[in-house]
Amino acid sequence: FGSVLTGMNPFGYKITDLGEEFLRIDGSMQCDVGRFLAGLKQRKRVKAIKEQWLEVLRVAKTGQSMRIYRKIEDLVQFCLKAGFI
Repeated sequence: FGSVLTGMNPFGYKITDLGEEFLRIDGSMQCDVGRFLAGLKQRKRVKAIKEQWLEVLRVAKTGQSMRIYRKIEDLVQFCLKAGFI
């Protein structure tokens, strides 16, 4: 019976400071972080990440690729704080 209630908080849930920071990244969506992380399977410097996303933007021409390209530095900082990278 205890395992059914595992992870349940009797007081409810509230977004963390890190979650609030994520929501403040202008125009970002949750899927942007996942898409951004998918491109980091190999070690890359910020300059190389920007170049990669500029090429993605040129080819894909999507709103998501534009959002990620414009917010690369914010996404890097968020992902570092979250422990994703």
